[in-house]
Amino acid sequence: MAMAKLILFTLLFSWAFAQDIEIHRVDGKIFAEANSCEKLVAQYSALSQMSKIKRRANCSCELGSKCTVELGSVMPKIYKELLDRNLKYEGPNCWNAALLGAGSTKSIRYMDDSELKIILNSPICEKVSELRPGDIVTIKKRSSSGRVQELHGFTYLTSFGVFNKENGDASKPYTFANLDSVLKKYQVSLKCHLNESDCELYTEAHRCSKIDELFESKINHNLKKSLMSVSCILNKAFKGQEVVGSNNLSSITSVLDVMDYQISEMKHGDPAKEILIEKLSSLRKGIRDIQDMESGIKESGEVINFKDSDENQFYPLGFSKSGEKYQYENYVNFGLLQIGQKKLNDYMVCEFLQFLQFKNKKLSEKEFKTIEANYGEVLRNCYGEE
Repeated sequence: MAMAKLILFTLLFSWAFAQDIEIHRVDGKIFAEANSCEKLVAQYSALSQMSKIKRRANCSCELGSKCTVELGSVMPKIYKELLDRNLKYEGPNCWNAALLGAGSTKSIRYMDDSELKIILNSPICEKVSELRPGDIVTIKKRSSSGRVQELHGFTYLTSFGVFNKENGDASKPYTFANLDSVLKKYQVSLKCHLNESDCELYTEAHRCSKIDELFESKINHNLKKSLMSVSCILNKAFKGQEVVGSNNLSSITSVLDVMDYQISEMKHGDPAKEILIEKLSSLRKGIRDIQDMESGIKESGEVINFKDSDENQFYPLGFSKSGEKYQYENYVNFGLLQIGQKKLNDYMVCEFLQFLQFKNKKLSEKEFKTIEANYGEVLRNCYGEE
């Protein structure tokens, strides 16, 4: 039982990226707080470079309290809209946040790591060895076989505050995270930051222009309008500015079908074509995710085990296989609901808790107490006495 309690204890406490800079919104303005003006002025300067708005930082410190500066006046528009805020739906993730923060895209949506790789290797991006505001940083892992996997991405501004979103969970806000804390979270040593030689875990940085620049001379006016239309609808949906009904979603799907054909007519091997193909794939996944969340999760009444192709783990609660890789937060919420209603058998509880541990999913104190109260005896069978 001690092992079970230890596992539940680790599930209760979450790793939070350390923040040197805290954001507060007051009367339509965005203020930042830190323990020194040095950090705030550096962040102000970085954002000023990004937005090309040249103003002098007016930082003030009160005795015994933190220093404050108004940041909103020099922020790029996307930072004003997203910083310290949550989205309505899950889906938009760290890869998308990294490109948003860099100003390379305006589209808020789910993005696959394969799409990001194609973009970073395209003519609009170059690999760099020294960081400056707006650079895209990716954390990578090299296996013993030499295969490289992308783990996380963010936009560099300063070491005190990188533009970061932990994952595709709607409850995870866009933040200014401390660079060191992000590297520690993924166990990247300082010697492997921007240095991949002999490192299993390391970072790379790229400097990118806007993705649209790659498309300007490559796609026709109608395709360009279609892309803008789809991006606009999804942006509003994720920010909760309008309800996405079935008619809107159906119309988007129809537009994507037309875009599929238009893209197929583009020249083979064109970098713009490769990016657009990946973009359409991600857009379709994002729409499916929204449809799933709008309709709710339906209980199938049977236990279906199926593997997450990337992580070789199981979703054992009869969760719909549609979007298996991108919907684990809904799966977790569904499982916790079933636990609260005492609807799971011993096997399902064990599988579910093992899944939470593998995914590093943290529980609230209330959720922790519910599991302990409803299934305390089951845990002994899951993990044995110690």
